[in-house]
Amino acid sequence: GMDGFHFTRQYLDNMENPSLAHQKRGAYWTFDVNGFSDLLKSITKNEDNKIITCPTFDHSIKDPISNGKQIKPMHKIVIVEGLYLFLNIEP
Repeated sequence: GMDGFHFTRQYLDNMENPSLAHQKRGAYWTFDVNGFSDLLKSITKNEDNKIITCPTFDHSIKDPISNGKQIKPMHKIVIVEGLYLFLNIEP
């Protein structure tokens, strides 16, 4: 899912308005859209059959974990979910 692509709290701290960024965490602009796009591209172009790691979200620390899951060559179907998958706004 897209939860692993929340910007970290530390990243939000460095945004132009950190208070607003934390308050609105979960809004489309608080996600690493480019990172998510890069992951999808690497999955579709995995010609070397490498293991691809992707982030997950750890609610106990309230931040993403960069290598939380693995997508292995034996995985033939990958399902992605998230509210913003159909959002038509440039990052």
